[in-house]
Amino acid sequence: MKVLWYAIMVVIQCPHCSLEVELDDGVSGLFDCPHCGEGFQWGESDEENDGGWFVPWISAVTFFGIIILTSLMYPDMFMNNSASGQSRDFGFWNFILSVIIFILLLLFGAIVTFLPNVEPE
Repeated sequence: MKVLWYAIMVVIQCPHCSLEVELDDGVSGLFDCPHCGEGFQWGESDEENDGGWFVPWISAVTFFGIIILTSLMYPDMFMNNSASGQSRDFGFWNFILSVIIFILLLLFGAIVTFLPNVEPE
């Protein structure tokens, strides 16, 4: 019985020296060019797949968005209706603070999206 094994290779160009580099098909990560010795990234990285800052950011935006939407749907929550004078309602200033935090979160997401990815050396 004869077993044949073929290795599937991918040939790419080094982004630094533009010479051809052979990599196994399906691999990803950081590699060093055998010609110039410079490092480069190929394939999908784990950092891009784990969500990074995006998951907590979108969660916070959603949370404050729901607070704002609920406040606008039920405007009676701004009024102090308790007989004892202590308010357990959301309150006008809490609503304003939620709107400010919501806007700041949206600005943060917009700014971070357009910043270049800088990796430490």
